[in-house]
Amino acid sequence: MSLSAQESAIVAAIDGQAARLARISDAIHDFNELGYEEHRSSALLVSELEALGLRVTTGAGGLATAFVAELAGAKAGPTTAVLAEYDALPGLGHACGHNVIGAAALGAAVGLAAVRGELPGTVRIVGTPAEEGFKPNAGGKVVMFEAGVFEDVDAAMIVHPGEPFTAGGTSLARDNFRLTFRGRRPGVGAPRWDAVDSQDGLMLTHAAINVLRQHVPPSVVIQWLIEKGGDNPNIIPIESVARLYVRAPRMDTVRAIVARIMDCARGAAAAVGGEVEYDRHANLYDEVVPNPTLNGLFLAALRDAGVPEQEIAAVSPGQVTHSDDTGIISKHIPTISGRIIVGPPGLVLHTKEATIATRSPAAHRGLVVGAKCMALTAWRLAADPALLAAARADLAAARADLGSHPGVGLDA
Repeated sequence: MSLSAQESAIVAAIDGQAARLARISDAIHDFNELGYEEHRSSALLVSELEALGLRVTTGAGGLATAFVAELAGAKAGPTTAVLAEYDALPGLGHACGHNVIGAAALGAAVGLAAVRGELPGTVRIVGTPAEEGFKPNAGGKVVMFEAGVFEDVDAAMIVHPGEPFTAGGTSLARDNFRLTFRGRRPGVGAPRWDAVDSQDGLMLTHAAINVLRQHVPPSVVIQWLIEKGGDNPNIIPIESVARLYVRAPRMDTVRAIVARIMDCARGAAAAVGGEVEYDRHANLYDEVVPNPTLNGLFLAALRDAGVPEQEIAAVSPGQVTHSDDTGIISKHIPTISGRIIVGPPGLVLHTKEATIATRSPAAHRGLVVGAKCMALTAWRLAADPALLAAARADLAAARADLGSHPGVGLDA
């Protein structure tokens, strides 16, 4: 597709700030801030957006490190949200590339600010903290959605490191929770064996879940970590804690699996004479709902951004392994989650190698590509009402399909 004069101006503006965007991405990488602690990362993005002339509101949705920066166009039109992330992983830093995501969102603002005098509608850069599930109440997009931050948004977009360059597919729904097992030590005058070891309940639950894995759909992922055990072998632990992720293609399936895990945990606790409690650690992450219209726009933008054809792939319907708090937005607003290459072929995110890659020339290239694609997609949505209408129709069809084909239960 040949670029219009406005689209050429968008691309040129982003190219002109490519070095600065790379420095900002690297600065966020160096800040290495965990969810809800991204004060320097958020402040850096806010200052850059204000310097572009955007009106910024901090503390969006009641979250200290969230923000909304508004770029008002010259005439009436839709409101598009470009989502920024900037939280790191514990122990690994930016091994998921959220520094690149935040800088790409800023880059999209750079491009669109260059044509604000002709832009229909409004573009908002929305800073969304704590996407990683590490911190309590993680899932900033869920919190912000429920607080009404996205109420009048017509479309949303984000890019994420991945391979190859492509438009957005789906994700796995996820519950992120703790199981706390409680026991007791012998009372005064009671024999030493008259006790309940909380770890017994935990380990029996682990064994039961391993049996359960044989009776769940193969698309279900159950991940397990012991957060707290005993202090010493000769001291009976009265509290043991396991942290779990349960992922599946549909949220209904996640709920069904968690219900069965709770049966395992309660049975194990009863067997050893103890107790168990469920506590949700982070917000539920719904599955992302793909949008064919937005996918098509993003794929076209990849080509217009100069990405070679051999590096681009159509959206794959295959198995996915990640979860994303963008899901709740995508179920209510047409949403695109594009993929950008940030490292060498075969790079696996959430590894030390990925931490290195997200501060590399490949990451800098990927963020510029992502910025251009989001800016071009936002411009084209705003300039052609028929495209937004088609994206809304896609979402309506997807929602109807979700209603008629709920998640697979354990009896399927």
